[in-house]
Amino acid sequence: VTNCTVSDNSMWSWSQGYNINWGYGGGLFLNSGNPTVIASRVTGNFPRNASGGGIYMGAGMVVGNSICSNMSGVGGSGGGVIIYGGMVSNCYIAGNVSSNWDGGGVYMNYGTLAQSTIFSNTVGRYGGGIRTWQGGTVVDCRIIANVSTNLTTAGGYGGGLFLQGGLVDRCYIATNFAYPTHGGGVYLGDNTYPSRIRNSIVVRNIAAGVGGGIYNYYSTIENCTLTENQSVEATGGGVFNDANGNLYNSILWNNRCGARAEYNDVYWYGGWVSNSCFLPYL
Repeated sequence: VTNCTVSDNSMWSWSQGYNINWGYGGGLFLNSGNPTVIASRVTGNFPRNASGGGIYMGAGMVVGNSICSNMSGVGGSGGGVIIYGGMVSNCYIAGNVSSNWDGGGVYMNYGTLAQSTIFSNTVGRYGGGIRTWQGGTVVDCRIIANVSTNLTTAGGYGGGLFLQGGLVDRCYIATNFAYPTHGGGVYLGDNTYPSRIRNSIVVRNIAAGVGGGIYNYYSTIENCTLTENQSVEATGGGVFNDANGNLYNSILWNNRCGARAEYNDVYWYGGWVSNSCFLPYL
């Protein structure tokens, strides 16, 4: 598929007796062989009770595309793209919504997201911009101005990214918001599927709960810079380091929290913090 516009499509999941056949891919369904989508626009698609508002991807490549203003259905994940394999590269993924499940812009279960901008997506549960489950690699991306909020009773975690497994490398993560809970920029966890973020910049993110920049649970932060992040009402303006979380070789400066000033940059509840530099909020 090259130089195409895929817009204003809709689809449904359906039931057969006790079995539910879940629908995927409001605009495109890419699942076998080596499908490729190049320089195309995917917009305004809506799988009404299914996942992958714009694209479902199990294989192939999506390169140089604009994926905007799609919406996953009730109980569906991945407002813009759902990735179970293959690569999405050099894409602009913006204004997508997953209203009551995960991954406002992108939901990943393995696969690679590279050299893309994830901007102004919204989720009602986990991961305003990106949500990983079990695995997946996010590299050389800009994750900006995404929102995770409580459209469901369990919502509001990971404004920019919510990771349960996988790697984030060489990314710029800025001005994301988690409300009313934790991880304004990034939520890292859990003990079953630990995650890693490295060589990244995390700046000016906000959490209503703890961990304005990053909430770290059973995972690893390495070689990162975190500055001007904020935890509005609690601790860990830069990082909230929870059970068995590791923070290595990182710089935290000018972050702040709504609690005591000594917790502006890091609140160390558990795990390890080493070879890192902390400066107070002025």
